[in-house]
Amino acid sequence: VFPLLIVPFIAAVLLKRLRPKTALKVAKYNWTSLIFWSISLIVIFANTTYTIVNAGKENTMDIVSMFVASFVMCIFQFAIGRVIGTKLGSPISVTQGLSQKNTGLGVWMAHTYISNPLSVIFSAAYSLWQNLLNSWQVYMKEKKSRTQA
Repeated sequence: VFPLLIVPFIAAVLLKRLRPKTALKVAKYNWTSLIFWSISLIVIFANTTYTIVNAGKENTMDIVSMFVASFVMCIFQFAIGRVIGTKLGSPISVTQGLSQKNTGLGVWMAHTYISNPLSVIFSAAYSLWQNLLNSWQVYMKEKKSRTQA
């Protein structure tokens, strides 16, 4: 978590204070945050896959239950976000804001502070569902925009 969350934050604050012109140039490359996000997801899913593989067959129902529960929670939060966002005129932004959690931090905290290694699965599964639903939502919006144009 430190290299993925704290180091970029500290680097950005220091760069903005010590080299403001350089910070403005770097800010033009805002797509780099997508790279860090992708790396974070890779680490989360690799850790979770390792946990699932090593959990053994005796935990299959627990693992399936966590995937199902995280899907239900994700759908619930997307539905609430959609209702609130529609009333505010920005359903996708509100839905993403409500559904996106810092699951990387959740996975790390579960792995570090809870003795059961299976505890990381719920957060990682939620992250998977949330990213799939966000991707589908953005795809549908772009598809609708193309057909209206």
